Amino acid sequence: MMYLIDLQTWWNDLIKFFQNNGTDILMRTLIALLVLIGGHYLIKLFIAILRKASRIKKSEVDRSARAFVISLVGVLLRFGLAIIVLLILNVNLAGLASIISAGVLAIGLSLQDLIGNLAAGVTLLTSKPFVTGDFIAVADKMGSVRRVGLIHTALDTPDNQRILVPNKFIVNNAITNYSLNVTRRGQVRLNFSYEYEPDMIKNMFTELINKEERILESPAPSVVVFGFNEYGFEVIIRFYTHVNDYWDTLFVLNEAVIKTLKDNKITPSTRTWLVHEHRNESD
Repeated sequence: MMYLIDLQTWWNDLIKFFQNNGTDILMRTLIALLVLIGGHYLIKLFIAILRKASRIKKSEVDRSARAFVISLVGVLLRFGLAIIVLLILNVNLAGLASIISAGVLAIGLSLQDLIGNLAAGVTLLTSKPFVTGDFIAVADKMGSVRRVGLIHTALDTPDNQRILVPNKFIVNNAITNYSLNVTRRGQVRLNFSYEYEPDMIKNMFTELINKEERILESPAPSVVVFGFNEYGFEVIIRFYTHVNDYWDTLFVLNEAVIKTLKDNKITPSTRTWLVHEHRNESD
């Protein structure tokens, strides 16, 4: 009997609540419904325009990265729309905010490496220290950029291997972009003993590099004595060439240097390191 009385009291209170606030609740519900429907279609229209623009615009970002960004934008817009609808309905968001904060913290801790790579990917895509086709070096990684993604960057190494370098690793290390400038400087280093005259060596190599058409006249190539020690002196051949001709020019020059040395019966000096093994007298 007591339960029936409590139920009747609850029902009467509910009817009284709607009698006093029914108009306000109805208006809020209608407005929230209109905002929800209108916002949903506006977001769909915006995402469609964004997808179309991403196909037209030439970008260095790979297709999967573009799709991920567009999906992420859609999720964020729908999340914002849900918050607006809840505010219109006068829902207390204090408890919901604490739940969302705890969830975001837990997800962030479990996916911190992924989030770090994602943030680094956004940094690379916005700052653009390199683009597709550039030849770069990052720490011990070197190759031509084939794809810039949100999580990793794909490089093709000189021996034609595809490596995926995490974006966080790239951002945290110095990036050497060999393709950024139109020209690139190369050099060949050789050591000679004191039985050879430095001027003779310099003149021989100067004549050699003047014959190579891919070596640029400006900046001018040079042959210099870089240093010396008790074994002899070191000669460096320095030259500039177009970026796309660098490796071919270097390989051809190496072969020409070897042939010139053989023709002139000149042998570069080498250092021999003697390793002495020390044993205890008791051994």
